[in-house]
Amino acid sequence: MTEEKYITLNELFKSGRIYWLKSFQTLRKWILRDIKCKNILETRMITNSEGLKTGTRYFIPERNIDNFIQAFKENKLYD
Repeated sequence: MTEEKYITLNELFKSGRIYWLKSFQTLRKWILRDIKCKNILETRMITNSEGLKTGTRYFIPERNIDNFIQAFKENKLYD
């Protein structure tokens, strides 16, 4: 069994893989919109009540990023 790799929201923004987004705040809005609609990215949110000092952390499985990009290209993100 292989261990699944996760990428944080900040790492995803710095990687430039979701190329159409130019700011971190816009990326976070798209991630939250994805969570509410189809959840293609299968994002895991960890809040401060679960051991963090402040804020919310987002962890995204790397395997789902390409699916999200493909859905964007096919205009199927929020059908």
